[in-house]
Amino acid sequence: MNNRLKKSANKANVRQNGVNHSFGLSPALTEKLNQAVAQHRQNQFDSAAQIYQSILGAKPEHFDTLQLYATLLAQTGRPDQALTFFTRACEVAVSQRIEGAKLVGIYNNVGNIYKGQGQLELALSSYAKSLELNHNYAEAHNNIGLILFEQSRFEDALISYERALQLNPKFFQALNNKGSALRALGNYSHALKAFEQALELNPEYAQAHSNKGLVLQDLQHWEAALNAYQTALKYKPDYAEALNNCANVYKELGQTQKAKHLYLDALALRKDYPDALCNLGALYREDQQLPDAMQCYTRALELNPSLAQAFYNRGNLFKDLRDFGRAMTDFQRAVRVIPHFAEANLNIAIVNLTLGNMAPGWLGFEWRWRSKELKQSGTNAYANHPLWLGEGSLINKTILLHAEQGLGDTVQFCRYAKLIKALGARVILEVPHELFELLTGLEGVDQLLRKGESPPHFDYQCPLMSLPLAFNTQLKNIPSPNAYIKCDPTKALFWTNRLSTHQYPDGNKAKVGLVWSGNPAHHNDRNRSLSLSQLHELVQLDLDFISLQKNMSQTDKETLVTFSSVRDVSPTLRDFSDTAALVECLDLVVAVDTSVAHLAAAMGKPVWVLLPFNSDWRWLEKTSTSPWYSCMRIYRQRTNKDWKSVLEQVKFDLCSNFNLTLTR
Repeated sequence: MNNRLKKSANKANVRQNGVNHSFGLSPALTEKLNQAVAQHRQNQFDSAAQIYQSILGAKPEHFDTLQLYATLLAQTGRPDQALTFFTRACEVAVSQRIEGAKLVGIYNNVGNIYKGQGQLELALSSYAKSLELNHNYAEAHNNIGLILFEQSRFEDALISYERALQLNPKFFQALNNKGSALRALGNYSHALKAFEQALELNPEYAQAHSNKGLVLQDLQHWEAALNAYQTALKYKPDYAEALNNCANVYKELGQTQKAKHLYLDALALRKDYPDALCNLGALYREDQQLPDAMQCYTRALELNPSLAQAFYNRGNLFKDLRDFGRAMTDFQRAVRVIPHFAEANLNIAIVNLTLGNMAPGWLGFEWRWRSKELKQSGTNAYANHPLWLGEGSLINKTILLHAEQGLGDTVQFCRYAKLIKALGARVILEVPHELFELLTGLEGVDQLLRKGESPPHFDYQCPLMSLPLAFNTQLKNIPSPNAYIKCDPTKALFWTNRLSTHQYPDGNKAKVGLVWSGNPAHHNDRNRSLSLSQLHELVQLDLDFISLQKNMSQTDKETLVTFSSVRDVSPTLRDFSDTAALVECLDLVVAVDTSVAHLAAAMGKPVWVLLPFNSDWRWLEKTSTSPWYSCMRIYRQRTNKDWKSVLEQVKFDLCSNFNLTLTR
């Protein structure tokens, strides 16, 4: 989960305006007003309120008392009443022709109240009224920046903060806010500089220390980020936000128990802290504590109905549960709050692709380039070159197609090369080095490059996973569902000879390739992968099992030694061209969702793929076959973590397919 950390800038509080005159009050009421102001300043709110009320009972249109009482109401958590009295103060100001300068602070305070209520447009309008009366009022410029920031209008927010700082260079809160805007824009070096400048003005400013930690965390400077958060807590021990941010770092470092305790500590300080609830929910989701995760997200949204991250996280939870209707609703709600929320937009596309709604799915899938979630696994190094997405002639043009994410993705989507070639283009294909030898000679490719090699001149570029969009791919027109990748025949002969030397008393047995686990770094590996020990009953069948695992855990290595029916040839598998040659000699491949499953299917080899309950979008939903590969059979978990029933069905079908006696 990529959580949206709290980017809170300086919270604009309602400010108490001073009393410059007691126009219209008797000496006795003037003395009472001075007494109320003194008590107000000492936070003796109840007694100050009683005095303000008594004065207004005698003089209901006394401007200063109205605005002071309104300020007190706002400070003591009664915003609706405060608005009533601020409004009365403004009406009185008009009738009594009170100078506009005295209304500047009132409109600013009204804006703060609207902001606290989430009525951002009304808040902006109030701040604008302050600036109409005094365009040099730095605090209103800063507060407008806060609203624009909440609306994800980061460049506009930055302009407002800069204006506030031009008017007041020592406005350290505005410097802190400027840093937050720069961070949101990805300008980390200047963001750090802004936070440092704020701390030069106020070294004990806990919020700037915490926000500095956020940037260091973005840069994956984990220890420095923790130091910044701990410094913030030194100056503000009850700083729930800093505890939440510390927890996020420990989560990134894999110290989930420590993270969990810190989230709970933050919530002990602030039970109504939606961000910490949202982050704690994400931790519960990773630990498969799904009811607890759901409770956290729902409570966070009760506290903050506009918390886009909570909608997004809950949408992912619904997606895990295969409740796509609710997942789509939550992702759409997240986007309504933050229209450019890349991960939420991307997951709307993923839900559409899972449900077979290809047109909106492929279009929305382009959001991956803005998503931190997918940019971690692949970036578009050619983004500054002209992108071809189906428009414009390719006749006598050169186009660079390039892999972007996993090896399996490359194998799945390289099939489009021959379609590009048919449009009259010269096709260059850039692939990971592990696939280079395998894809040498791929139909439609004029020049194959290893990733990192400098390409020759090209006119257009297109990432491989954007080609379905370029060709308006639907379920009914997926290209090359049969074999489109071939192996090296010389290598295949090597494997044929090697495997045939393994004789059994009853003759050669059917050869079945096995892949039970994938890359541990994959975001869903804990769900998609098995341990070899879970295949114990399966490999007791009278078949010749060949391990296609290139990498395996130490536990699996130790288990493999005890499985005499499974041959380990991993030392001989140098790259995917070797694996392809071995696959060519097999009768069947049984694999979890990994690149080898794609490889075997792309060669036209019968493949049985084992899918977790929360399977990937490309395998659609509730289907036993794949439109991408005509030779593939799909086995799905019926419930989360239920590999037992999947493996029982595979065992039954192996016996049926190879005429074996089913043993229990």
